[in-house]
Amino acid sequence: MRRRRSTRRDTVAYSIHDRNNKRTYIGSTNNPRRRASEHVKSGKLQPGGKLVVESRKMTRKSAQNLEGKKIRGYRNRTGKLPKNNSTSNGRWNRWFR
Repeated sequence: MRRRRSTRRDTVAYSIHDRNNKRTYIGSTNNPRRRASEHVKSGKLQPGGKLVVESRKMTRKSAQNLEGKKIRGYRNRTGKLPKNNSTSNGRWNRWFR
């Protein structure tokens, strides 16, 4: 049996900006408040920084596609990934390409 695609539009794309308004992370979530709390605990969202929702609510797949597009755009403009989107092994995830 084929699995049905979710049509729930509950996910948004967001970015984290440091106190100097420099983008340090790009992601997607269905709960920005909870995700901000998780980023504070991990140290990605520092005091004076902010989590900015950058899209309307959309399906998870659409939000992930937009996230990848924003990361690729950032990389193309700056030559690197946002500071906190870097992976531990230095390689880019598949949707960053």
